[in-house]
Amino acid sequence: MAERLERMRRLYQQAGVFEKAFALVDKYQERAAALADSIAPAELQRLLHYLIETVLEHSTSPVSAFAETGDLHRAVRAEKERRP
Repeated sequence: MAERLERMRRLYQQAGVFEKAFALVDKYQERAAALADSIAPAELQRLLHYLIETVLEHSTSPVSAFAETGDLHRAVRAEKERRP
């Protein structure tokens, strides 16, 4: 099992999956911010910007931390436990 997870992690890294995902998050964060800027009143605009920053932030979750060390299985389990 650990070997399969390590192979999968390497394949994802070789394919640039994580970099592509970050690029997509950046793209949609910019789109959402532009849309939020067109909303009135200003209070709603501030709320939308807060939500954008919160929901679309680049995560330093256990998954990314453990993925660097190769323990993807433990990372996935930790991420599941962290979520409500």
